[in-house]
This record gives sequence, structure tokens and C-alpha cells, in this order.
Amino acid sequence: MKFLDNNGRLFGKISIIDVLIILVLAVMLIGLAIRDTALEVTATNNNPDVTFTYKLKISNCFDLLVDDFQVGDDLYIESSGNHYGKIIDVEYEPATVWNAMSDGVYRETTSLDRYDVYLTIETTGTVSGDRYMINRVDEIEPNYQAYFYTKYVSFFAYVMEIG
Repeated sequence: MKFLDNNGRLFGKISIIDVLIILVLAVMLIGLAIRDTALEVTATNNNPDVTFTYKLKISNCFDLLVDDFQVGDDLYIESSGNHYGKIIDVEYEPATVWNAMSDGVYRETTSLDRYDVYLTIETTGTVSGDRYMINRVDEIEPNYQAYFYTKYVSFFAYVMEIG
């Protein structure tokens, strides 16, 4: 049996033109399916700015720095200098750390001079689904980690929650 016969059919059953039409239709159907499930990247540009809050955690902060976090201070991100909101609440608790005991075993203990600081930040940005954008360029999400600063202190923190 020949691959192509005299009439241009594959194995004498289907023409090459029919195969090409079926392939074009299959590609179009796949394109339609992908288009309907893809994220709308430009959708955040059409959304109005809204106010939302998020919570930062600064782990193992020295006790001398705890008082430097003031309600009402503006918060900036070090990488670009962009404004990331205003501190509306400051909470702290003694930090827990792992220490080596005299018997060689590591145990979780409460630190005497370090604290975990929790900052609640209020900012404006766009919300599209579960995507939060600050300044229309910076996406923020839980577990986002970065260096931030206020007019009094610079620190490393991560986002605990948004909403």
C-alpha cells in the first residue's frame, strides 16, 4: 500500500486537504479554549483604586527597635522607594527562638530581648480576583518578603495576610 495514491489521498482513504482543514480547526478550538481560561493581565488597569489592609511580620526584632514603629508613619519598599501605605496598628509579642541547652538539646524558648512585631498597613491599590496591586505595578500577596523602611527604621518583613 502506498503512502499517497494517484488522487493525492493518504493511504487511499483521506485527502491531504482534508487533513489540513482538520488540523486548522483543531488549532482554532484549542486557541478558543486557552483564551477563555487565561488570566486577564490588563484587567487591573481598568479597576478603580480601592483601600485595603495587609499585615506584615518582622521576626526577632530587637527590643530597642519596637518603639520605632509608630502608627501613622508612611511605609516604603527599599527596592524601588515606592510608597506602600500607612501604619495603622502596631502589635508585638516576645519572640520564640531555638536555643541549645546545656544537655545539647535544642529547645524553643522565649527571648528576653527580641520581639515579633506585627504591623497593619492601610494602602490603596487595585484588586482583580485574588491579585492585589499597589501603585498599579507592585503585586503583593501572602508570604511576599521584602525590605521596607519608614522614616525611623529599615527592616525585613513578610506579608502574613491581606484583606
